[in-house]
Amino acid sequence: VIYGTSSVELTEIILEVAEKIGLRVLAGYVCMDQNIESICPGLQTSSEEAVRSTRGLLEKYGKEKIFACDRFPIAVGSHTRQQISNDAREHGALFETHVDEADGKDGEKDIHEKIYGTRSIIGTLDADGVFASGSRVGLAHGIHTNDEEMQLIARRIQDGCKVFIRACPNSNAQLASHF
Repeated sequence: VIYGTSSVELTEIILEVAEKIGLRVLAGYVCMDQNIESICPGLQTSSEEAVRSTRGLLEKYGKEKIFACDRFPIAVGSHTRQQISNDAREHGALFETHVDEADGKDGEKDIHEKIYGTRSIIGTLDADGVFASGSRVGLAHGIHTNDEEMQLIARRIQDGCKVFIRACPNSNAQLASHF
């Protein structure tokens, strides 16, 4: 089972229950340190708390049970993402995020541009070191990732980063973001 939550306590409970019943779980603590009204308002933590919690879970449970996750690049600041992706790389753990899911007016790319000055979420992830050699990166969606960004990902794969892009047709259909 792959499970993600913004609660450290629930992450630990899930792992403890899974251990008791013999279920293999890969759990992700979902970090959010920027307040974006359209994305789970009220679940944000400070950058320090997000980093400390992710690091603590990785150290306690290891890469076989924990993945590092920023909710969306628009919900996590570059400083936090840099530290979390670096910790994931150091532990050999997966770093997971959502990218290029919606591209409508006032959607993900518009919000991203207001925060980071660019519509390229992949470019921001790259600038933050997410695709560094030795990293394992999961990208959910990617339906609005353009050819130039795909070529950037391909170069980072050649440089030694492992990248997994997951299509999420049910989610995309519910959001009417594409099919």
